[in-house]
Amino acid sequence: MKMKMSAKHQLIPLYDALKGKVEVKRVPHCQKHVGMEISTYCKTCNGAVCALCITEEHSGHTFCPLSQMTGPLQDQIADYTVIMGKREEEVKKAITNLDGAIKKFAEYISSAEKEISTLFASIHAATDVRHAQVLQEMEDKEDQLRKIVIKEKEDAESAKVEFREFRNFTEGLLGQGTPLEIAGTHKMVGV
Repeated sequence: MKMKMSAKHQLIPLYDALKGKVEVKRVPHCQKHVGMEISTYCKTCNGAVCALCITEEHSGHTFCPLSQMTGPLQDQIADYTVIMGKREEEVKKAITNLDGAIKKFAEYISSAEKEISTLFASIHAATDVRHAQVLQEMEDKEDQLRKIVIKEKEDAESAKVEFREFRNFTEGLLGQGTPLEIAGTHKMVGV
């Protein structure tokens, strides 16, 4: 069943087309104007054009039917084929070079990621070690301060006891008389 779009199309068996049994006429279409067939050759510009191209860009130029230009166009196509073959090789080389560059770049990125990961792990480990050291230093300082506080508390308690004993002694002496009396008694004892 043919649709409206393909009503003018010639249908051929796919098998015959693939085997080359049927000659298929290819009609070139304009790249600028969708759906327009190229049927004219502009001698002024040396290029094939469609009817819209003639009216838009080729006013006053010399034209002829595309079918009359077969001989000169074949030479031109042959020249273009050689040029395009060389360009194709250049493009293939460029693609190979780009593929190589992409591969090297991917390797560089992978290497950089590994290096960054290793560096990060190293920094993390060093931070953990330093953190542990700081905590240990703080504990050591706390122990030192605790020992100092305990020692000073013991010294204060000892001084308090000594002061209490001294006060008791002096109160006991004063209970025996005035300082002059005690001093006089003391001389007598010593004589």
